Amino acid sequence: MSKFLTIGEPLALFTSSDLDASLTDATHFQKFSAGAELNVAVGVSRLGHTTNISPNWDKTH
Repeated sequence: MSKFLTIGEPLALFTSSDLDASLTDATHFQKFSAGAELNVAVGVSRLGHTTNISPNWDKTH
């Protein structure tokens, strides 16, 4: 199988689980992973390929 490297910032998405409260008044949150590069890596991995994520890339690599 192929190997894939994604370069970008994986993100954390926080959503309120308090359905009847505004976002400023909410006290309970759920955390989810997000970010285009992470989504691509997960999808490619589910297809059976090897994936790696690099959160940053500079001239020393």
